[in-house]
Amino acid sequence: MAVTSRPRFRLLRYPALGLSAALFLVGSTLTGPAASFADEDSSTGGDSVGVTLTVASASPMLATDQKTLSVNVQVTNNTDAAVEAPTLNLYVDRDRVTTSEGLSSQINATPTASTSQLGTQVFNSKLDRISAGDSLEQTLTVPVSALGLRADEPGVYLLSGALSDRGETPVTRSALVWGNATADTQTTATLIIPVTLPSSLDALATAAQLSDLTSKTGTLSQLIPIAERTGGILAIDPRVLASIRILGKRAPQSAITWLDQLAALSNPSFELQFADADLAAQSQLGLTAPLAITSLSYADQDGTFLGTSDWATALPALTAWNYSMDDVVWPAAGSVVTEDLAFFQQSGRGTVILDSTNVADSATARTTPRATVEGLSALITDSGIADAVGDALAAKTTTDYSAATSLAAAELTLEAQQTGATPQHILLPLDRGAVADSTRITSTVNTLRSLSGLTLASLDSAAERSDSVTINNRPIDENRLTTLMTVLGNETAIDSFASVLVTPDLLASLQRSRVLHTFGAGLATGEDTFSARVRPALTRDSDTLNGVTITPTPLVLLGTESAIPVQVSNSLLFPVAVRVHAEASNNRLYIPASTEVTTIAPSSQVNIAVPVKATVSNGEVKIIMTLHNGADQPVGSPVTADVSLHGDWESIGIVILGGLVVLFFGFGAWRSVRNRRKQAHTASPTATESDSE
Repeated sequence: MAVTSRPRFRLLRYPALGLSAALFLVGSTLTGPAASFADEDSSTGGDSVGVTLTVASASPMLATDQKTLSVNVQVTNNTDAAVEAPTLNLYVDRDRVTTSEGLSSQINATPTASTSQLGTQVFNSKLDRISAGDSLEQTLTVPVSALGLRADEPGVYLLSGALSDRGETPVTRSALVWGNATADTQTTATLIIPVTLPSSLDALATAAQLSDLTSKTGTLSQLIPIAERTGGILAIDPRVLASIRILGKRAPQSAITWLDQLAALSNPSFELQFADADLAAQSQLGLTAPLAITSLSYADQDGTFLGTSDWATALPALTAWNYSMDDVVWPAAGSVVTEDLAFFQQSGRGTVILDSTNVADSATARTTPRATVEGLSALITDSGIADAVGDALAAKTTTDYSAATSLAAAELTLEAQQTGATPQHILLPLDRGAVADSTRITSTVNTLRSLSGLTLASLDSAAERSDSVTINNRPIDENRLTTLMTVLGNETAIDSFASVLVTPDLLASLQRSRVLHTFGAGLATGEDTFSARVRPALTRDSDTLNGVTITPTPLVLLGTESAIPVQVSNSLLFPVAVRVHAEASNNRLYIPASTEVTTIAPSSQVNIAVPVKATVSNGEVKIIMTLHNGADQPVGSPVTADVSLHGDWESIGIVILGGLVVLFFGFGAWRSVRNRRKQAHTASPTATESDSE
């Protein structure tokens, strides 16, 4: 376990060539310009700039009797020009690394143009052409004899790589474990296995999602054999249990089978807060009690699960489990301050899991993860190895995975060397921010099991400690706390807005699930800022608060009395019941009262007729319209629409219509008279002829 707080190891990829090195490339044998290796900003580093390189041993440990070393190479070309068959040089620093801190400083060091700082060049190879915006992965075979490492000097060394032509710059470093450097020390590791849902799911999982998660290759399915083989501690998110149980007979058979398999495990287990919410964050925000779920009605709209009971009765049935460790709290890594411990105790938690960077004197705890802190029982995790394992779980490429597992092996080796012949027992959590989304769970754990000197076993064999440790205060980043406070404010606004729903609890219960997900410990760490990670949630909250809206359109009122059509849209997942309340900006228009309640289905829109009466013939009026809930309470912000009054058109219309009627009947009468006269005129000669005869 690391003694001091140090930055988390990440697989840094440095720009292949800085600007100074790029100048050497002018006139070189490369067909492309100097920018083929790096653009003008490449000297600043970063994954999105220039050409980046990662090299790592394909196996986490290299035995002294091996003849060849396989090296995975990844080159990413972030420029607009192709990189034409660059040359890769590999270097080995033959001075052993002796501490975790030294390893961190070397791997995270700023790139230097001096290859003398990389050690001895041991290999070079021409790589394939890399198109603009493309990435290349290759595996090179290096003779072990070329490394120049002595069999009687096992340990951790640095493997470096540089792309070169006539000028060269180091671009990456990784750990290389040579020989069995842990022969004198046996390390036992107990895994903490998070049983959680993927970070993309902000509420309960659907039947389709559960079917995927519990398939033969699903992430949840992979956890069962891992738990069986390692004896690890299960940290169970009750959201997983509720997702399956609330579906009842509609739950996928694979999910039901998985739940039975989980119940059959004999591993120790404890309950995470719903959605793995971070209690340390809730403490540092000043909450008086932990956030809790009070309903899951949004996932049971037809009442199939709830039946005739209430949620106070139903929730325990959804989340119940036979935990063997019933008072454990597992805050996000490196996020606890001393004041949080009282909040944990107040919440009924008597055992706290702490990251080793969160403990001031954790070096003395390598022989066992058990300790006491401020009167609480404590379990101390090993941050150095855990961070590297987390990188392996999150790795997207083979080379990144190789670099992470090599780093984990190096951390294990260095800690064993510092402990000496004394056996050590460490607590090794699988990264809860990566494991549920990982495609490498089984391979990562299998790699750990294969490491020389490491045994994965239960916590039972870990010795108890009588002495206590002290907290190394690691307050949560202000960015995260501020963002979480915004999330809580949004929940208050959405709870008020939910009154517009036919069943307000549907939205309120969904929002609480989403809030707890945002507090999730798995979201607490990452490559970008916390606010960037939860920005989609903040956007979703804004969309929710604007989910029922009036669409204002200019209107023309002909006549003194009419009904104005008002278009109301509902983009929410649930039906709403609304009234439209309208007020005129002046006395030219009289609006009697709010409309009757209208129900609008999810993702639909309707026109609601608002009766109005003009008090003058002509003019312009603004109508201020507000949505009201079924209890006639205002919801949301007012919307204004312009109305043009043309009341005299009604009188004019009546006169015109009356005139048309008169003309119509007058024309009809005229035709009738004319036809009769015509008929009479036609009949007169006939009558005269008859008389003359």
